[in-house]
Amino acid sequence: MTLPGPRAGAYVAWLQHTVVPHIHSTGGLASYNHPYGASGGQGLSAAAQDRLLADVSAKLLANRALGTDILEVGYRGRGGWDLSHHIALWDVVSRNAVFLTANGVSDDHFGTHWATLGNDWITSAWSTDQRSRACSAASSAAGPGQRAGRATGAA
Repeated sequence: MTLPGPRAGAYVAWLQHTVVPHIHSTGGLASYNHPYGASGGQGLSAAAQDRLLADVSAKLLANRALGTDILEVGYRGRGGWDLSHHIALWDVVSRNAVFLTANGVSDDHFGTHWATLGNDWITSAWSTDQRSRACSAASSAAGPGQRAGRATGAA
């Protein structure tokens, strides 16, 4: 199914009210990726990261992370942000009752040289059942009773 694109200036609302609900309606889980942006960027100072952490977390709390289920935080460095500030973002939203499953990322879009990447994380879901719905439920934070399994990550 092709979803209609967003109106100009309405990209975030389109994601929250069209894309994420569509993913959920098909039994899928939606991930909020690159919470600090997609650029590589040089490392920001700790003070700058602290200030921007407050801004980004306020946005995620205001829109409840667009209704997604997963937050991509397994980055040693992304967009100038270090791992501790990625984890801090997950901590802030969790302490404010926006419960998301955190995941790691390899960013290996080509399937080669995975072990040499700086962001060499993996995330997997564990379930007692191989059916798609059971695997989704195993890693979902979407609602009560949906924590039937475990999601793990490693670097």
